[in-house]
Amino acid sequence: AAAATASSNDATLKALSVSAGSLSPAFSATDTTYTATVAYEVSSITISATANHAGATVSGAGSQTLVVGANSFSVRVAAQNGTTKTYRITVTRLPQGATGVEDALLAEVSLYPNPFAGELRLAGAEGCTLTIATTGGALVHSQKVRSTTVAIRLEHLPAGIYFIRLEKNGKVKTLKAVKE
Repeated sequence: AAAATASSNDATLKALSVSAGSLSPAFSATDTTYTATVAYEVSSITISATANHAGATVSGAGSQTLVVGANSFSVRVAAQNGTTKTYRITVTRLPQGATGVEDALLAEVSLYPNPFAGELRLAGAEGCTLTIATTGGALVHSQKVRSTTVAIRLEHLPAGIYFIRLEKNGKVKTLKAVKE
């Protein structure tokens, strides 16, 4: 009876996938937030979700229409006892004319920690030219990003808001970071 009780409150997924693009990070029942990037030509996506327990109900899966930019979807799992868990997927549909690799790369750039104290880390910006400027436009740092993950030492900067500009193959992405 104990095993049946445990499974009736299982609101996790055994599998979660999208028909185009790939989930980041890779699916894990404990992770509830995912992202994926697809080309402009992909105007809809099918979300597939399988509950870990046969008695649980899954809602939010199936075919979804995509607009250009960020699209947020929630897949909800309801266990037999009423316990629920929500998995969120943000699918970014690239703009028309975007040519895959560099745009997907720029779409997947992450900046952390934000706010930062001394060191700012950047992931997914390999091959970009990086410049950091104050809100007033003063350039405070510039470098070529050569690796997938880079740590930028910025202890010398005063507290405030900074604009991180990434450029690659004529495409530009600007991110905002706060120095504590």
